[in-house]
Amino acid sequence: MTARFRNTLFLLPLLIGAPFIGGCNSDSSDAIKLSETPAEALTPPFGLASTALKPGAFNIAITTRDANDLEAIEFSRGEQILIELTVSNLVDDAAQLALPDPGYPAYCVRKIGETDCRWHSRHGFFFPQVIVDLDFESAQVRNYRVNYEQLDNDGQPLESGAYEVRGVVGYHDEDLLGSAWHQFVIL
Repeated sequence: MTARFRNTLFLLPLLIGAPFIGGCNSDSSDAIKLSETPAEALTPPFGLASTALKPGAFNIAITTRDANDLEAIEFSRGEQILIELTVSNLVDDAAQLALPDPGYPAYCVRKIGETDCRWHSRHGFFFPQVIVDLDFESAQVRNYRVNYEQLDNDGQPLESGAYEVRGVVGYHDEDLLGSAWHQFVIL
């Protein structure tokens, strides 16, 4: 990876909304906070399917699972939701992701029809701006999981309704790698 690419990659999170991917230094007086980030920075133009094919090497898929670890899209209020993000290297060569954060995905849950995250996995957290390279072997698959308690960023329970979740894992060839929006319902 060239120095020029790394410099561009280093600045890219600041241009698209660093809190969504976890890149802000809390010691900085001009640190961006999630509540001050424009909604457009949190809502890249992906469809509503739960799998997004990224050019070059990676497939990013997201699912929601119930307490029995079964795929599900309907949940009772207060029921824990397991969100699973799967990143697959689709080529026969090793590939590398550049993660401008501590090296794990960020998640956003929003009500269908809204643009702001009701819950963001990194809300209230700030990370130093670093680049972590994540190497994938040929055809390697990695799974990332997070337990979601159906709470918003203020710790309040979500009301019944239709929601969608998206996961973002990092960058490949300067493109943001994230899943498509995956829909689920809280009954």
